Amino acid sequence: MTKNYNNVRMDVYLKNLEKNSDDIDYYNIAKQLYSENIIEQTVLCVSGPMLISYAIWIIKEAKRKEIKRLFFIARDGLIICKIVSYFSKQLDLNIQCNYLYCSRYAMKLPVYYINQELGFDLIFSGGSRVSLNSILKRINFDKQQQKSIISAINYTEEQCNTVLNNVGIKEIRTTLIKCKEFINELNILAKNSYENITKYFLQEGLVEEKIYIVDSGWRGNIQNSISVILKSLNANIEVEGFYFGLEKFHVNQTYNCFYFSPIKHPFRILHFNYNVFENFCSASHGMTVGYKQKNNSVEPILKEIFIKEKFVEIQEKMIFKMIDKITIDSKIIEIDNEKLMKSYEKNMILFINNPTKYEVSYWGNVGYCEDDSESYFVKLAEEIPKFESYHYLLIRRLYERVFTKKRKRMISESMWIKGSFVNYNFLLKKWIYFNIDIFEAIRIFNLLIKNI
Repeated sequence: MTKNYNNVRMDVYLKNLEKNSDDIDYYNIAKQLYSENIIEQTVLCVSGPMLISYAIWIIKEAKRKEIKRLFFIARDGLIICKIVSYFSKQLDLNIQCNYLYCSRYAMKLPVYYINQELGFDLIFSGGSRVSLNSILKRINFDKQQQKSIISAINYTEEQCNTVLNNVGIKEIRTTLIKCKEFINELNILAKNSYENITKYFLQEGLVEEKIYIVDSGWRGNIQNSISVILKSLNANIEVEGFYFGLEKFHVNQTYNCFYFSPIKHPFRILHFNYNVFENFCSASHGMTVGYKQKNNSVEPILKEIFIKEKFVEIQEKMIFKMIDKITIDSKIIEIDNEKLMKSYEKNMILFINNPTKYEVSYWGNVGYCEDDSESYFVKLAEEIPKFESYHYLLIRRLYERVFTKKRKRMISESMWIKGSFVNYNFLLKKWIYFNIDIFEAIRIFNLLIKNI
């Protein structure tokens, strides 16, 4: 190995893999497949072990529960679907892996059609870059419909583009619900969306009394939405989900979590980043925005991809090179869950919480959108100017949350906050990291109280 990033950070990664290679020898696999490419390096030491271990856990759970069919949710579920399907065939487990084209975007209107209040909760959900314009785009209103609604509520262009905090989002919700133009247009779109998605779900086989889905996780809204839609067709249908992690449970839902949940290792969330994980699970196709009838079948309508990241194809190829070097036999589904987690955990935490400048130079520039509409893309780790860094201090953030009643969001938060500060000097960076971690710990503690 040359004396550069691959020697410094890679040595640390390899040592961590070596300590936890008793069952799956990720250490020797990484050495054998060594590459100078930053994407392949990250796959070998971070995302590869993490995604493969998650897939093995899913197979273990499916076998334990005697599940014969799993529905993997687009798009985060695509790479996991391929890994689980491959392992299942090699182990003769006869688990049918179906890839289901759906999204939060495609389901919010059908949910609204069934339950208006729940639909409004999805339409007016929070985020770091929510504005009136982004809310209207979440509903797939065309430009003329948007213009008509904006005119009806008498909003200026500046008001439409203002990035809102939770106070501002609640005000917009109240205003739009009172707007006849908004409700009339929404009702028309919702009816059509409901009819199309139910036809698609029935076509894809979501008719059994117990449906098992697989996704990345976080707040459980996808499962809750699927459940609401399916129960409108058959009240006896139950949906059970498998996730890398969840921070929130919905009532009357059954969840299985691999790495963390509100009742299982909740403080692992502290050193995790949802957006980084979702990027590792990126698919090569666009988001599902709806469904259309074509001949005798219903097909998903996919959003055009404006930013196609090269790592998606490279990562998949490298993961299957890794799998080719794994001994696939019955012992693999006997590996203890904690050992599966330990195989990748140290490297995952290191990558997310203390990335190198070299790692951020590529991964931090990957395009990402956290909003359902995907109406914009930002860098995963946008560099934060030093004059804005004080917003991330604990006292400042608590002040803005508790005492500030302004409807405008003060700053646009980074999607990978530890990556955004990578170029700061060591002491300042560590001080900001400390403040971020304390604030996140408080947030997690509040989540625990809400989930009790």
